[in-house]
Amino acid sequence: MDELKTESRRIAASILFFAITATAAIVLFITAAVAWLAGIIGSTAAAAAVTGGFFALLALIVYSVGVRQSIEYLHRRIETVYEVAETVRKGYRYASNVVNSFLSDILK
Repeated sequence: MDELKTESRRIAASILFFAITATAAIVLFITAAVAWLAGIIGSTAAAAAVTGGFFALLALIVYSVGVRQSIEYLHRRIETVYEVAETVRKGYRYASNVVNSFLSDILK
Protein backbone atom coordinates (compact mmCIF):
# COMPACT_ATOMS: atom_id res chain seq x y z
CA MET A 1 0.00 0.00 0.00
CA ASP A 2 2.81 2.40 0.86
CA GLU A 3 4.48 1.55 -2.43
CA LEU A 4 1.32 2.55 -4.31
CA LYS A 5 1.16 5.89 -2.48
CA THR A 6 4.83 6.52 -3.21
CA GLU A 7 4.33 5.73 -6.91
CA SER A 8 1.24 7.99 -7.06
CA ARG A 9 3.17 10.83 -5.47
CA ARG A 10 6.07 10.32 -7.85
CA ILE A 11 3.72 10.48 -10.85
CA ALA A 12 1.94 13.56 -9.47
CA ALA A 13 5.27 15.28 -8.83
CA SER A 14 6.43 14.47 -12.37
CA ILE A 15 3.24 15.86 -13.90
CA LEU A 16 3.45 18.98 -11.73
CA PHE A 17 7.11 19.52 -12.68
CA PHE A 18 6.24 19.06 -16.35
CA ALA A 19 3.39 21.59 -16.11
CA ILE A 20 5.63 24.16 -14.41
CA THR A 21 8.46 23.78 -16.92
CA ALA A 22 6.03 23.81 -19.87
CA THR A 23 4.46 27.01 -18.56
CA ALA A 24 7.89 28.60 -18.10
CA ALA A 25 8.88 27.56 -21.63
CA ILE A 26 5.71 29.08 -23.10
CA VAL A 27 6.21 32.34 -21.20
CA LEU A 28 9.84 32.55 -22.31
CA PHE A 29 8.88 31.79 -25.91
CA ILE A 30 6.24 34.51 -25.95
CA THR A 31 8.66 36.97 -24.35
CA ALA A 32 11.31 36.16 -26.94
CA ALA A 33 8.76 36.50 -29.76
CA VAL A 34 7.70 39.93 -28.48
CA ALA A 35 11.33 41.04 -28.10
CA TRP A 36 12.16 39.81 -31.63
CA LEU A 37 9.11 41.46 -33.15
CA ALA A 38 9.81 44.67 -31.21
CA GLY A 39 13.29 44.72 -32.77
CA ILE A 40 11.75 44.45 -36.23
CA ILE A 41 8.82 46.84 -35.73
CA GLY A 42 10.57 49.25 -33.39
CA SER A 43 7.74 49.35 -30.85
CA THR A 44 7.35 47.01 -27.88
CA ALA A 45 3.68 47.91 -27.45
CA ALA A 46 2.87 47.13 -31.09
CA ALA A 47 4.84 43.87 -30.88
CA ALA A 48 2.93 42.88 -27.74
CA ALA A 49 -0.37 43.75 -29.44
CA VAL A 50 0.49 41.70 -32.54
CA THR A 51 1.63 38.74 -30.45
CA GLY A 52 -1.46 38.97 -28.25
CA GLY A 53 -3.69 39.11 -31.32
CA PHE A 54 -1.97 36.05 -32.75
CA PHE A 55 -2.52 34.05 -29.57
CA ALA A 56 -6.12 35.27 -29.33
CA LEU A 57 -6.67 33.97 -32.87
CA LEU A 58 -4.98 30.72 -31.92
CA ALA A 59 -7.27 30.40 -28.88
CA LEU A 60 -10.32 31.02 -31.08
CA ILE A 61 -9.21 28.28 -33.46
CA VAL A 62 -8.65 25.84 -30.59
CA TYR A 63 -12.08 26.70 -29.21
CA SER A 64 -13.73 26.26 -32.60
CA VAL A 65 -12.07 22.92 -33.26
CA GLY A 66 -12.09 21.23 -29.88
CA VAL A 67 -13.79 22.93 -27.00
CA ARG A 68 -17.00 23.84 -28.83
CA GLN A 69 -17.69 20.18 -29.67
CA SER A 70 -17.24 19.22 -26.02
CA ILE A 71 -19.60 21.97 -24.90
CA GLU A 72 -22.19 20.89 -27.46
CA TYR A 73 -21.86 17.29 -26.23
CA LEU A 74 -22.43 18.41 -22.64
CA HIS A 75 -25.40 20.50 -23.76
CA ARG A 76 -26.96 17.44 -25.42
CA ARG A 77 -26.35 15.39 -22.28
CA ILE A 78 -27.99 18.05 -20.13
CA GLU A 79 -31.00 18.10 -22.49
CA THR A 80 -31.28 14.32 -22.11
CA VAL A 81 -31.16 14.60 -18.33
CA TYR A 82 -33.84 17.30 -18.49
CA GLU A 83 -36.06 15.11 -20.67
CA VAL A 84 -35.69 12.17 -18.28
CA ALA A 85 -36.45 14.40 -15.29
CA GLU A 86 -39.54 15.76 -17.06
CA THR A 87 -40.74 12.21 -17.80
CA VAL A 88 -40.21 11.20 -14.17
CA ARG A 89 -42.11 14.28 -13.01
CA LYS A 90 -45.04 13.45 -15.30
CA GLY A 91 -45.01 9.86 -14.07
CA TYR A 92 -44.98 11.02 -10.46
CA ARG A 93 -47.92 13.37 -11.08
CA TYR A 94 -49.89 10.60 -12.80
CA ALA A 95 -49.19 8.13 -9.96
CA SER A 96 -50.04 10.81 -7.40
CA ASN A 97 -53.36 11.53 -9.13
CA VAL A 98 -54.21 7.81 -9.30
CA VAL A 99 -53.42 7.31 -5.61
CA ASN A 100 -55.26 10.51 -4.70
CA SER A 101 -58.41 9.49 -6.61
CA PHE A 102 -58.20 5.96 -5.17
CA LEU A 103 -57.95 7.26 -1.62
CA SER A 104 -60.70 9.80 -2.27
CA ASP A 105 -63.00 6.98 -3.42
CA ILE A 106 -62.17 4.86 -0.38
CA LEU A 107 -62.61 7.65 2.16
CA LYS A 108 -65.98 8.83 0.77
